[in-house]
Amino acid sequence: MAQHPEGFEGSFPDTAEDNGSGEEERSTRKTPRGTTDNLPKAPAKRRFAVGIRLPTLISPKSVYEGWTHPELPVSKERFVLQEFQLIEAEQKKAEITPEESVVPPVDPTEDDDEPRRRSRKRKHEEEEEEEEEDFFTSYKLEDFSIYHPVFDKRSALEMTCLHNLSVKPGKDILLFDGVLREGKSRRYVEGVPFTKLSIGNYGELSLHTVEGAIWIQSDVAKGTGNIWYELGKPAEVYEKYHQPFLWLANFTKFYIDFLDRPKYPEDDDERPVDVTLQDFKTHFGTWIRKLHGEDAQFQKWLSEFGEDRIDFRQVVAANCHFLWNQSYNAEMDGRLTKHSIWDEVMRLTAIQQAKGALVNDTIVTPLVYDCFHHIFGDKLQAIAPRVPLPPLSPGKRIVVDKVEVLSQQSSKSQPLGDPISREISPFPSSLPHPKLREGELVDVKPGDVVAVIKDVDTVWKGKSEYWYAYIQSVNKNPQKRGSTTLDVIWLYLPEDTILGQMRYPYANELFFSDNCNCGDPKLRLGEVVFKVKAAFFAGPEDEAAIGCDFFLRQKFSDTEANFTTLTKSDLACECRKPVVSAYEQVKKQYEVGDTVLVEPYNVDDYAKDVLEPAQIVRFDEQSQSVELRQLWRRGRDFKDMPDARPNELVYTDYLALVQPKFIHRRCHIRFFPPDTKPTAPYDRGGTGDCFFIYVQRTVTGDLVPMSPPPEFHQGYDPDTPLDDPSLPRLNGMDLFCGGGNFGRGIEEGGAVVNKWAVDLDTPALHTYRANLRDPDTQLYLGSVNNYLQDGLLGKFSSMIPPPGQVDFISAGSPCQGFSNANLDRDSERSLGNSSLVASVASFVDFYRPKFALLENVHGLAQDRIKKKDGKPYNVFSQLLCALVAIGSFQLRTDYPVHKTYQ
Repeated sequence: MAQHPEGFEGSFPDTAEDNGSGEEERSTRKTPRGTTDNLPKAPAKRRFAVGIRLPTLISPKSVYEGWTHPELPVSKERFVLQEFQLIEAEQKKAEITPEESVVPPVDPTEDDDEPRRRSRKRKHEEEEEEEEEDFFTSYKLEDFSIYHPVFDKRSALEMTCLHNLSVKPGKDILLFDGVLREGKSRRYVEGVPFTKLSIGNYGELSLHTVEGAIWIQSDVAKGTGNIWYELGKPAEVYEKYHQPFLWLANFTKFYIDFLDRPKYPEDDDERPVDVTLQDFKTHFGTWIRKLHGEDAQFQKWLSEFGEDRIDFRQVVAANCHFLWNQSYNAEMDGRLTKHSIWDEVMRLTAIQQAKGALVNDTIVTPLVYDCFHHIFGDKLQAIAPRVPLPPLSPGKRIVVDKVEVLSQQSSKSQPLGDPISREISPFPSSLPHPKLREGELVDVKPGDVVAVIKDVDTVWKGKSEYWYAYIQSVNKNPQKRGSTTLDVIWLYLPEDTILGQMRYPYANELFFSDNCNCGDPKLRLGEVVFKVKAAFFAGPEDEAAIGCDFFLRQKFSDTEANFTTLTKSDLACECRKPVVSAYEQVKKQYEVGDTVLVEPYNVDDYAKDVLEPAQIVRFDEQSQSVELRQLWRRGRDFKDMPDARPNELVYTDYLALVQPKFIHRRCHIRFFPPDTKPTAPYDRGGTGDCFFIYVQRTVTGDLVPMSPPPEFHQGYDPDTPLDDPSLPRLNGMDLFCGGGNFGRGIEEGGAVVNKWAVDLDTPALHTYRANLRDPDTQLYLGSVNNYLQDGLLGKFSSMIPPPGQVDFISAGSPCQGFSNANLDRDSERSLGNSSLVASVASFVDFYRPKFALLENVHGLAQDRIKKKDGKPYNVFSQLLCALVAIGSFQLRTDYPVHKTYQ
């Protein structure tokens, strides 16, 4: 149901009528955005729904049908200005005294030299011209609203903030309604177009605000005699648009004053410093507080931003075009526009474009090319590394979207050889193996690898006709011939793992498994077809693998669907290993003083699916239990601050003895002074299992501030300097970094400092630069393909590091080719974007980082059919093949449940 605008009285007229203002007849049937179709008629009486708040207007009242100004008719701007000028002239005439109107007599003795008279006349004319340039007439504009013109298709007739004038192409004209006032004369005007805005008080450090010094000018006002309209109080419906502009206008004054401030307060030359965006992180906030802190208007302005906030960089970046317009027109000899901050937020030239022509092909290593060529075809270009690749280090981890991969160095490092000639051979055909003869059965012993004929009726659908097994023990019965059985651990071909039917570059690689036959019928010796020669703890290029049928370097777990580096302890199944109690496991994993998440102490709370934070106080050997200090939640368990953040805890003296099986994982808790806000990652509401403590509960139940006890193991300190040796960090490389949300979040975890960042988009990389934690981070404005190509060709620099220096790789490769919103995922452009997943795998292959993290959409893991040949493919599975083929990685696939501690 249509509602009347605020202040409306009367009915909606159906026809146009004379408004009595002397204007041409116009229609009063006006609606927002200039539309009149299907307008419902207003009811005869007002109706209000109880409890429903009426929406505020988005257009001025003048554009709604039937509204008229309650006091004044509509006047034309040029008539109003003519009237005001006549009034002003009459006032000036009345102010002239008779003495001022008398022309002074001419001194007859005065030198009548003509050239001198002309000189004096010319000087007088120049002074008058200079005065005319500075002189302007100002009339008050009150009860005003400012809005877009009707030809603005996206926001026609919608009200807008004044700082949106001339900041975007096509936004250089706005309209205003309002009351113009000169003395006691008041006239209402409507739909007046204007193009100019002027703000005063710039450079006046003693003034604390620009209110009362804001003018706008229309073309009519300029042509009538350099007339400006001083903004007074806005209309009630426009108040919510005008207040943000006033705040920004005051900020602009402080901004310009800061740019034009002296280098040092005692300097006489008023030479400004070179201001950068970083200066607005702390210096600017301190400076304006020192200069204006005692003024009540400034205090009100600051409270709207946040009295305790000091970082104004976001304000600068969000309003850079308005700040530029005002700085450019401030007429300070061009000094304001020479600061480096404009290169960072306006010109976007603070980062130089990478040299060289853009490489359109996706650059990959030979191994990755062999894995992905059947999917992306000619989108890939393989380049062999010109430098030796480093061996993988222990403890490496790779996370691929929903996949987590750990890596550890194998027992033998890869031989360097000639890296240029390194090639990945296609799938080798299985070597023929003769069946065992009767006399060779005695040679089967523990540690051998044997082959058996695959069962006909089985869920294993691999193409191989054999299954392979590692012999743990041989069970002979001397009293019964032919009854010898084997205890084995099954060995998997790549096709038997989650790598599925995708292309794996090594057909002669076997994977150890956790699938033994201890609980199944024993394997009879007679089922063995032949023995195979296998190289354990060796890669495809190791000398130990030469002359062998297979090599084994990794273990695949059926139960956890992960790959881990093969160790000697894996050569025995879990059935044969001693059982370690949960108490011993917890005792080995944690120390007294560590903080953990534990299941609820009360049985009634189990259904809430909430884990409680606690501190380990001691390990009780007698009961095989763990004593924990309960850390209560302030917002839930105390009434003093019901709105406390969900991860704020209270230190208590309540202890509880719990079974080790109820302890889930480690958490991170840090103490902060009550008058400070927690810093990242403790300010994220509990994300990452991070908590903070302000107070402790006393025996009387009071909450008092406290410092961390010495036995309390606090979580990571985010204020630790980046170069502190006590907290070594990983050197990160951020690929497809964009504006930095992904990389910044990783850095806030505390373990990584991004030393290199790569992206092709200029605005995005400048945004990344604005939020750098480490100012020495190298920013590469160009394609990852150019970047990797130079790396593979050995063109290293501070911008492009050699292998061995990168500990962590994070990447957010383009997702358009995998998105379900893309209806043409097989287009050339989509395939080009999708192929950049192979680039990420190549970066991992080339740099061999300790950790890597890839973010993408779920469509990455979907089975698809190629339009060209109708063959199925799965990019995610193929990515796993590439990562496993690199070797010695610990990889776990999982669809994690995004459940927080809450």
